[in-house]
Amino acid sequence: MNIRDQVVSAFIPDDGYTYSHKLPFQYSNFIDGMAWVGMLCGAARIKEDCELIELTEGFINNLLLVGPDARNFGPTGKVSSDWLHSGKMPGFSYKRKPQAFAGPAAVHWAVSKGARIDLNRVPDVSGTARFMCATAWLYGHLIKPVPALRQHINSVMFAHLMLGKTPPSSMRFLAKDNPVYQYIFGTHVQEFIYPSNSPWPAKNWPGTTGTIKPYTPICTLVGQLLS
Repeated sequence: MNIRDQVVSAFIPDDGYTYSHKLPFQYSNFIDGMAWVGMLCGAARIKEDCELIELTEGFINNLLLVGPDARNFGPTGKVSSDWLHSGKMPGFSYKRKPQAFAGPAAVHWAVSKGARIDLNRVPDVSGTARFMCATAWLYGHLIKPVPALRQHINSVMFAHLMLGKTPPSSMRFLAKDNPVYQYIFGTHVQEFIYPSNSPWPAKNWPGTTGTIKPYTPICTLVGQLLS
């Protein structure tokens, strides 16, 4: 099964366009679906891939509809019993946790590429994005000596993506072998197969290694669509 087919198999349209971040499909407490599916949604719109557009927009719109601060959802009875029952989508339950930055930023970018998503349901993170872009030059210099700051790399990159800005030269080294970040920098995007050693390997510090796990290769597909 090729990478695109693997990603397609991670969605179940008959269950409300639910998405699994591990293969084979499983319902879990994965809470970053808005960010990763949002990136795929924008990339699918760029490539005009109708099937991926339907799957990704279906997931995001239902995630926004199922309940406030929803991070994941699925049919009641198939998901964890401690998830909240939905009032908007009877028969579904959802994992609740306030959204951080990356998810809303990815969705705002997807909408800028033509995605049909109601932004009135998406948190407004524009102020945070402007702050991240304004301080990114210094941040790029600090992340080398201060490892604790590296957890925010993806958010800073997504801030530039959302606002259509190019990250500073101090962060350019992060784009090595990273087609998602190459796209954000506006440079030539090299197709690359990410090892499945984290949920979203594009945000890994260069040279990061880890245990191979059966994560949905959604990040690799995003990179391929953007190349």
